[in-house]
Amino acid sequence: AQEWETLRHLFDAGVTVPPPVELLGDGSGYRMAFVGDGTTAAPRLESVDLDRPVAERVWDELVAEIARMLDAGRVHGDLSAYNVLWWRDRAVLIDFSQTVEIVTHPAARELLARDVRSLASHFRRQGVRVDTEATLARLGADERLFAHQATRVPPRRRTLE
Repeated sequence: AQEWETLRHLFDAGVTVPPPVELLGDGSGYRMAFVGDGTTAAPRLESVDLDRPVAERVWDELVAEIARMLDAGRVHGDLSAYNVLWWRDRAVLIDFSQTVEIVTHPAARELLARDVRSLASHFRRQGVRVDTEATLARLGADERLFAHQATRVPPRRRTLE
């Protein structure tokens, strides 16, 4: 249910994700639109060789998608070229099982940095020059964005014995 709600939230926020179709009533999962042609699913970005100009464009587009996710208050948490489909010359984000809210998750900034580093590694192999720290700064991934996160663990309540 959490992944379904995340998919719907991101779709509504304009993030390029498969359109949500329905939450299954029996609790077994959900359906989203098929990304592919007929019976063949779109390949994962990891398995696609892009020429450098296309890879540069796609890197910039994915950074914009990450920014849209941040605007929607979410961090993917497991973003890599394995969790991006390549369809019709466009990247489509998938797999939101580890997505967290930037307001409530204490490691949201670290997860964002890991997402950016993981994608950057893939795009460097495609010949794109990527400065991870500059990208994070461009995304506004600083203390101001994440200032609302708890800076310490709250004390445990004492239990009466």
